[in-house]
Amino acid sequence: MSGRLLVAVNGGPRSASALDWSIRWAADRSMSLEVCTVIDDDWNDEDYPVMEKAHQALLDAAREHIAQRAPELPSSFVLHRGKLLDALVHLARHSDLLVVGSRKTAVLEGVIHGTLALKLAERVHSPLIAVPEEWVSGDGRVIVGVDDETDAGALEFAALASAGGQNELTLVHAVAEPVYYSPYDFGGRPELLQEMKKFSEQVVAGKALALRELHPGLRTVARVSVGNSSLTMVHAARGASLAVVGTHARGVVLGVLLGSVGRDLLMNMPCPIAIVPLATPESTDDVLALTPGSTTKPEQRSGGAA
Repeated sequence: MSGRLLVAVNGGPRSASALDWSIRWAADRSMSLEVCTVIDDDWNDEDYPVMEKAHQALLDAAREHIAQRAPELPSSFVLHRGKLLDALVHLARHSDLLVVGSRKTAVLEGVIHGTLALKLAERVHSPLIAVPEEWVSGDGRVIVGVDDETDAGALEFAALASAGGQNELTLVHAVAEPVYYSPYDFGGRPELLQEMKKFSEQVVAGKALALRELHPGLRTVARVSVGNSSLTMVHAARGASLAVVGTHARGVVLGVLLGSVGRDLLMNMPCPIAIVPLATPESTDDVLALTPGSTTKPEQRSGGAA
């Protein structure tokens, strides 16, 4: 895996975790690292010099941190003025991976409104990684949520993320229990749930086989269970290094961002989560213009952090 990784920082613990994760990921996969910070353009012109100085200090701190952690890592730094969401969507169009920090909520139930990661997941064309604030390096396992509609791009991303087969890739699928509207709905078919699970196991096995054929040496494990897809992913992700979900053509993330529990998943995954968009050519109509009056100040550096 190669290319450019973009990570957003704002000086808080979430962005610190995102930066640490990004340094490791980029260094292990021969990617260049771009660190960006955004000054909200709601600040008036009188306050802007103060904010610019503070944000430049964030980039300087990131530069020093990279120099200590991975001195040979090619890196660059961008100070951008504009609306945070629009700025990150725009900058991500020139990157192969976007990384942001996330913060866990108090409980797993409830709808999360206005979270940056959720809004970015709806708009970016590159894979998005949300790194939990209290992220701790996992055991190397990568998990990927699958069903019969899972886009090939998500599976390929998960396979590459497993470091060429060095780490185990677990394909996770949840079989939803049938809804019983009356005692007679499935009274004559007690074996229905087992049939559904068996069919799902065949689907997952087929996807695992296809991945192993594309990536010789890849170690795969299938995990098919009955229950809610969001909770199944959370349980499978415990101790993992990365969880991967893809999008469907209808624009939703593998049943993972559906409903109140699903929407909370992104903020409660115990490991970094990658949301991989549907692999379709980008339309020129989707190109986002910069906010009027916004500016971008790149500070390019390569071949080391000094």
